[in-house]
Amino acid sequence: MTDFFTAHAPILAIVVFIFGALTAPVLGKINNSLSYYCALITTALSFVLSIYLLVSVYNNGPLEYFLGGWKPPYGIEYRADILNSFILSVVSFVSFLSIIYGYGSIRAEIYDKRRPAFYSVYLLFIGGMMGILITNDIFNMYVFLEITSLAGYALIAMGRTRYSYMASFN
Repeated sequence: MTDFFTAHAPILAIVVFIFGALTAPVLGKINNSLSYYCALITTALSFVLSIYLLVSVYNNGPLEYFLGGWKPPYGIEYRADILNSFILSVVSFVSFLSIIYGYGSIRAEIYDKRRPAFYSVYLLFIGGMMGILITNDIFNMYVFLEITSLAGYALIAMGRTRYSYMASFN
């Protein structure tokens, strides 16, 4: 089980955020606060996974993950070494702290009906950043950069004022 988990840890750093981004709006339909808890649990789980990945890479050396079993140049490769595992841990820790300490600001700045979408887009944004860090090919990095930038534009546009929309287009 541990070997299986270690082998798939690089892709789990991204899949957790995608799953959380899909789950947050569904839970938000039930109750707005559930989307917050979904984002909180997702970022906490990501932090635990990234620490596990960091320890695993430190003890066993770099990990390579070939998506679908296809090796490069035909497939997508994720690579976790000590540097990007450390940066993954820092990004996931900061995203976890942002969810905790940004709770009041998010309640003040984002309308109630938009909060589940906000948390969903936030998780996509962080997942895109994690993907940029762990990918090992330039095309996949470009895809994650696009995900991150589009999610960033959407996050900016979710403010309460009309200037938020203008800022997201600029």
